[in-house]
Amino acid sequence: QHMKLRIFYYLFLAVISLSCLDKVTVPIRQETEKLVVEGGISNDSTAYSVKLSLTRQFGNSFEISPVRGALLTIIDNLSSVILRASPLEAGVYRVPSKQLIGKPGQTYVLNIKLPDGREYVSSPEKMPLPVPITKVYAQFNGGVNTGYQVFVDVKDPASAENFYRWTAFSIYKRKTTGIAVGFGGRCCDVCWIRTTNNEPNLFSDANVNGGLLQKRPVIFSPVFAFTPHHIEVTQQSLTREAYQFWKRYQEQFTRTGSIFDPTPAPILGNVVNKSQVDDIALGYFSASSVSRGRVVIPDTLAGKIIINPLYIPEGDCARVYSFGVYDLYPPPGW
Repeated sequence: QHMKLRIFYYLFLAVISLSCLDKVTVPIRQETEKLVVEGGISNDSTAYSVKLSLTRQFGNSFEISPVRGALLTIIDNLSSVILRASPLEAGVYRVPSKQLIGKPGQTYVLNIKLPDGREYVSSPEKMPLPVPITKVYAQFNGGVNTGYQVFVDVKDPASAENFYRWTAFSIYKRKTTGIAVGFGGRCCDVCWIRTTNNEPNLFSDANVNGGLLQKRPVIFSPVFAFTPHHIEVTQQSLTREAYQFWKRYQEQFTRTGSIFDPTPAPILGNVVNKSQVDDIALGYFSASSVSRGRVVIPDTLAGKIIINPLYIPEGDCARVYSFGVYDLYPPPGW
């Protein structure tokens, strides 16, 4: 009798336990897909491009893939041009050289047709007038971070509001141990390399309209060997809308990271799905005019070759530094 009571007791506990189980609903992972548009048109005579990709969100992770087989068309007030897919860079579409050079004052629109039939269009962008760079110059900084801080001066026109963005690159020599050749010699130990600054460097003339913008920093060119530095600065004149887009981009990526910061959100641009207005692409299609300035910083510290032997890595210079060019040739484009 005692054994029967014990079995009944255990059965009763089992029934009670089963009845207390809550139903668990496993959330289904939701996939969010967004078109990303990068690029624009300018008054530059060199070929320009637009890059398309799709970003898919899985929880907190992202997957980015290039868009192949899209049809892109840029339309202005008078004509249009179809962009061609690059055979070497997936998702990159280029305007055939000199087939459509932007003109300040003209308005441009980008049309996109994706392989799945979705169509997007950008808001019209009226290209601003270019503003010339008055001066490009550099200041040598010694110490731990040895190099040249490069600046520009710009005379801002008083006739209109102006929005600027600067990018720049520097070309200088680096040294490696090279590779051994016959009779104890070595070769391929010096090459030209390139440092680029494409971060949003923005300015509005709201407080200095018509004045002289002086000593605007545009790039820092590090010194590892005392050789000439070739600097080129590109100054873009942006529309107000493009400036505001890049300003939001800059603010989102320079937050202090405190708990009071707003949660980062996708920075929506000016390209919209034609049949679904709430489907706004990431990125921005811009129409900007450009001005350029160059300066060559001579080897003013002749006689010294390398600051620190730790800066001399092993191997072929052009292989150690991606896209390095041997010093037998001048810097590309100079």
